[in-house]
Amino acid sequence: MRLLPRLAFLTIFAAVSAAADPAFWKHEWPDTDFEKTTITNWVEIMSGGPPKDGIPALTDPQFIPVDQESRIPDAEPVITVVIEGERPRAYPIRYLTWHEIVNDVIGEVPVAVTFCPLCNSALTFDRRVGDRVLTFGVSGKLRNSDMVMYDRETQSWWQQAIGTGIVGELTGVELVTLPSWMESLAQFRERHADGVVMAEPAWNRPYGQNPYRNYDSSKRPFLYSGEMPPHGIPPLMRVVRVGDRAWPMDRLAEAGELREAGVVITWRAGQASALDAGRIAAGRDVGSVRVRDEGGADLPHDVMFAFAFHAFWPEGSGCWASERGARRIGCVNPFSQWDGHAAILSGRRRASGASAPMCSHVPPRRCARAPVPSLKWVTPGASCVFRMPRSRQSCPRAESVCMARQSSRFIAWHRRPSGVVTPICQVAMRPCRSISAPATGLPLSSASNTRAAPGLAWAKAALNAGGKPL
Repeated sequence: MRLLPRLAFLTIFAAVSAAADPAFWKHEWPDTDFEKTTITNWVEIMSGGPPKDGIPALTDPQFIPVDQESRIPDAEPVITVVIEGERPRAYPIRYLTWHEIVNDVIGEVPVAVTFCPLCNSALTFDRRVGDRVLTFGVSGKLRNSDMVMYDRETQSWWQQAIGTGIVGELTGVELVTLPSWMESLAQFRERHADGVVMAEPAWNRPYGQNPYRNYDSSKRPFLYSGEMPPHGIPPLMRVVRVGDRAWPMDRLAEAGELREAGVVITWRAGQASALDAGRIAAGRDVGSVRVRDEGGADLPHDVMFAFAFHAFWPEGSGCWASERGARRIGCVNPFSQWDGHAAILSGRRRASGASAPMCSHVPPRRCARAPVPSLKWVTPGASCVFRMPRSRQSCPRAESVCMARQSSRFIAWHRRPSGVVTPICQVAMRPCRSISAPATGLPLSSASNTRAAPGLAWAKAALNAGGKPL
């Protein structure tokens, strides 16, 4: 069991952090070259509790036809790997929860199927590096709460979430990530009647039980000391990562399908969370995702927690608009340190009636590191309140209210000579009317030229164009 030993380790967390030095690990890793590394601060590496191979990776697993699998409930998640010319394979999360890595060979392709429960990252790698075929194990170390793998051939350390060597001879080498995805066993059976499912390993483990009960509804990630996502984004919210872009799972659940940035992402219900209830099969429905290119080919991707995306892709891009009109949103490089403030240029209504923001940046300002304010889509007749919190640089706190007879939309931020930041708003007379920037355009770079009460002025201008006066 992994989580319970880690809870005990919290009591000596300070001591472990203080001992974050390669010299301390040499007795356990005598063949690892710690002089070659991309780690700049060894405090980032911490013990997850179990020692090296304390979580036993699997090699050369056995499989049974999917129509003969009777132990696993339909809703339980599996990682599906499809190699052309070979029978599709399903790797149940009930096994990977306790082993985290499966070294397998599909046809002529040696693969490592991996799952890190603490960041919900499930990735499949090609194990070939040059003329070598690597075999991976679990180091027992974590970085940003993500599993650090190691290869038995060179004893190099690898970051699972990015598939890259971080310590040792193979530092900087990137593994090839293969398309794979998580879905329920029932969905795998439905798509691949000729598929096979990994058989239960011959280890004494309570397979089907979840040692991380209620973890994905926690407020904070476990054994993580890094920066939390901005905008009030829940750190344990699931996001779909493709390259350095990410989309929130709840947005996908509402839309059903998204076509953005050259990818097509689809969502369907039916997969139980492996990190919710004590029994994996009883976990709440988090749905299943497929990511394809515009030609229909599956793409490598990951469904991970937001904090992990922020940790490994701090400059990652994506628009975090919820399809729920009243939810907070954040746009454009949501996990950056914000050289400027985000601005919503327009608010479009999709055929589904959901709001989709069009985003841009306001140029850097004196208070560029101030937290991004909360932004809201407001309902007809309501008021929208925008606040700029005080930052570490003591930026002035500002508050402004835009009101309209119908609904208002945030356009940009305006900074007055006094240093007060106020919102620029535009009014829509109908809740489903398409909203766009004023005819003058007013590029964001010139937003500072707007004079007093810009929100009121823009609201009046919008109303005078075809509505009633305030």
